[in-house]
Amino acid sequence: SVHSLADADLTTVVLPADSELHVAVAEGREAAGIEDARYALSGTLSERVLQTGKPLRLADAEDSEALDGRTAYLRGQVRVGPAMVLPLLGREDVRGTLVVMRGRGRRPFARVEAELATTFANQASIALELAEARRDQQRVLLLEDRARIARDLHDHVIQQVFAAGLVVQATAANVDDPASVSSLQE
Repeated sequence: SVHSLADADLTTVVLPADSELHVAVAEGREAAGIEDARYALSGTLSERVLQTGKPLRLADAEDSEALDGRTAYLRGQVRVGPAMVLPLLGREDVRGTLVVMRGRGRRPFARVEAELATTFANQASIALELAEARRDQQRVLLLEDRARIARDLHDHVIQQVFAAGLVVQATAANVDDPASVSSLQE
């Protein structure tokens, strides 16, 4: 995985959810404490990458002055040093970010490591789109199956109502009371 190849301390897949970021996957040091966490999207490095679709490579992710006051979404919870924030590019938009971090005092990521991680991010994006397409296909199959069942039930109900009508007509033919016959015909 990109986590081991980049010699990272923490790697996360972050997906936007309304005005928040959702840490969908976390691997590495302190991963258990942040996986499935939600953070405000506004003012984060991930927000910038989601907007621009361009990767960021930072010597110090906690140096918010260098990035218009933007911060790592984990700031305050995890001590972040060098970081890469890479877009998970979909066909139409940026689906999320791959955030690869090292601890404070560690060496910054090299350009080659960023290129390698970008390749991985592109593959992860394709995997996300395939999973979503499969999920959509399964939903379509389920809806088609439900529609078929509804048609079958509809046909069955019509057959039952028609059969009940024939029974009522046959009964009306055998009744002598004109008021009862009229009621049965209605």
